[in-house]
Amino acid sequence: MSEVVFDLNKENLLRMVRTITGGNAKAIVSPFALVHVFQRGDGEIGAVMKELVKEGKLIKMDFNGMDGYKLK
Repeated sequence: MSEVVFDLNKENLLRMVRTITGGNAKAIVSPFALVHVFQRGDGEIGAVMKELVKEGKLIKMDFNGMDGYKLK
């Protein structure tokens, strides 16, 4: 099994979110963060985002009650 090299940037993060949620994510990419609002699949993407926060690649933020993630 080969290792996947993943360049973490806003475009790839948005693509990953849409892939995991089957395209059912509504995402807003601002100049400084990606805010996500999910119709479904929130548990799956939430787990991925938590892992990226734990690895120190993202900073979790709150945008009026919505989860937001800022690239470090």
